[in-house]
Amino acid sequence: MRYIIRLLLKNQSQRQDQAKKASGFTLIELLVASAIAEIMISALLGFMVDILTTDRKEQARSSTEQEIQGAIDYIRRDLEQAVYIYDGDGLAAITGNYNETECTSDPSSSYNPPGSCSQIPPASDDRVPVLAFWRRKILPEDKRFNGVEIGCLVKLPDDKCNKQDYQVYSLVAYYLIKDDNNKWSGAARIGRFEIRDGIEDKDGTALDGTRTEVDPVNGGTRTVSYDLQPSKGFMLFNLGVEGDNLREKMNRWQKHKDSYTNNVKVLVDYIDQTLMTVDTDLETVNCTTAYQQIPDYDNSKFPAGLKTGSFYACVDSERNVAQVYIRENALARTLARGETKDYSDRQDTFFPTTRIQVKGRGLINF
Repeated sequence: MRYIIRLLLKNQSQRQDQAKKASGFTLIELLVASAIAEIMISALLGFMVDILTTDRKEQARSSTEQEIQGAIDYIRRDLEQAVYIYDGDGLAAITGNYNETECTSDPSSSYNPPGSCSQIPPASDDRVPVLAFWRRKILPEDKRFNGVEIGCLVKLPDDKCNKQDYQVYSLVAYYLIKDDNNKWSGAARIGRFEIRDGIEDKDGTALDGTRTEVDPVNGGTRTVSYDLQPSKGFMLFNLGVEGDNLREKMNRWQKHKDSYTNNVKVLVDYIDQTLMTVDTDLETVNCTTAYQQIPDYDNSKFPAGLKTGSFYACVDSERNVAQVYIRENALARTLARGETKDYSDRQDTFFPTTRIQVKGRGLINF
């Protein structure tokens, strides 16, 4: 009996050992499992990449919409202070019709723009002016120039500062820019240029020296003493020149003989660089008959690489009203610098646009 029990236990142990040896996966089973796992992981990775790409594009669109709104609000506030806005003819008169030379000599006694040079920083193959206007500028009394506060330029009888803000005229110009500057994106951008008048000396102190400039009343030149000199190149408009109306007089404005030292500073980047061609689905720029379109894309001298329609204005100088249009390119934020993504109707949500209409409320005080 013991022998039979011992034999049964031995057989059972042998069966268990054989079962252990037979357990595990075959090579084919492992290959099939690996293929299935790879397919599932690839699908999950593709799904995650799509989610991250979509999220990145949405963040880019949100940032772009905020920036474009901030830029248009800045331009609106600027224009609300305008005393005069140049229309297409006026901008052509003071820019030399896209000529690439800055005026450097005193204007002639006739005050007719030379037409062969630009009164503001000139246009080039990668930069064109879109909007130019005269406005009122406040110089706050606590702002310092040359180490002196504005409010201390004039002293009271007890030698105390008069703590006075000053209001002067300034000339503002906005540009569409697209170049190879590595500091900015591969898309276009909007730049702002401003020069201002100075504060003439009234008490014989001449804290900021003198300047030779054109005499707007008697013609020729005169020497003017300043407590705060105007920006280099600034010359105030002259309403005593020939002309039947304000528009004709403003179109004859000429800069001071000094070259500009103020630079065109970038207001906003990622302006759409897509050119207006048949293949880009972009509408042509149209202003109503009461307004003049700026820039003039039909001008033979207009740089072909800047015909984007992404930043333009419609201006009525007589009513001192401007309509401004901006289109940005959110997809440019998701690409490496130098890469661009052109506009398409299918992805128009990533090309946010905005427009405003502003009437200048400033008055010329003469």
